[in-house]
Amino acid sequence: MPAPNVEIERRFLPVALPAELHRYPAVEIWQGYLSARGGPVTVRLRRYGAETILTLKAGMRGLAQTEVEVPLAPDQFEALWPHTRGQRVHKTRHRIPLAEGWTADVDVYHGALADHVVAEVEFDSEPQARAFRPPDWLGPEVTTDVRYRAHALAVQGWPTEA
Repeated sequence: MPAPNVEIERRFLPVALPAELHRYPAVEIWQGYLSARGGPVTVRLRRYGAETILTLKAGMRGLAQTEVEVPLAPDQFEALWPHTRGQRVHKTRHRIPLAEGWTADVDVYHGALADHVVAEVEFDSEPQARAFRPPDWLGPEVTTDVRYRAHALAVQGWPTEA
């Protein structure tokens, strides 16, 4: 069984994207959630290019969360995928290099979430995450707003601002 990781990230709503976004490395991602109703643990299936993975995430608030990823055979993924109906997202992830060696994973959503974009930057430690100064184009930070996590978007759609 794979050991759990601690994922440390900050999340943003980009106000602009690089003019030639297509020039950056990108991969198509399909995610479906087996458990995503706002509890402390989510279980997702992900097809990331040709990879198929089951992921458990716990501690879904703030900068850090526990993450355990288990590779799945394609037939295992296909057997579980129907159970994610109504709890899915489809996106293209662009990897955009930032200053100081960081990378922004910019997710451009498709389907019901088309034209919406969320960017994440992952860090090695919480002090690094706190010290990070995002470029202006990354826009407002939504790290602690659970409405912008992929599992919430899959279940509830794009948040409407009050």
